[in-house]
Amino acid sequence: MRTSTHSVLGAGVGLSVASALNPALPCALIALALSFMIHPVVDGFSHAASPRGRYRTKLLHSAETLIPVSASLGYILSAPVFGAKCGLISALAVAISALTHWLTDMITPGGVYLLGRRVRLPIFRWDDPGANAGFTILGVSLLIAGAAEIIRGFT
Repeated sequence: MRTSTHSVLGAGVGLSVASALNPALPCALIALALSFMIHPVVDGFSHAASPRGRYRTKLLHSAETLIPVSASLGYILSAPVFGAKCGLISALAVAISALTHWLTDMITPGGVYLLGRRVRLPIFRWDDPGANAGFTILGVSLLIAGAAEIIRGFT
């Protein structure tokens, strides 16, 4: 999928996860921001070029590294400012957001890695407009649902 699609879907999932844990508003916002921003990091550090084109590397397109790295970043970037509880909420939101990146890349021909082996279920091309639009709409829907849950917690 496109990085923008990953970011919107991941932000929606991240905010929905965070909102289920009833965070304070600043914590929900940092979890949302980190859930959005992890995707350019994943693609920026885990793509390489070859004569045949760009491809995904094992660095961050492998579940064994992606999940702990993203959870660690979520905690490290939020706990010092917002406290340990927010750090844990952000870690969970960012890790699950990153997992959506891994899962949506799994359904493309390039696939992802699991235990050192390539795993793929090529349903869509990475640039399929319909798939990218569908996952973006899902992400926006989850953003709205997560935001509604947070607002409901304040009333």
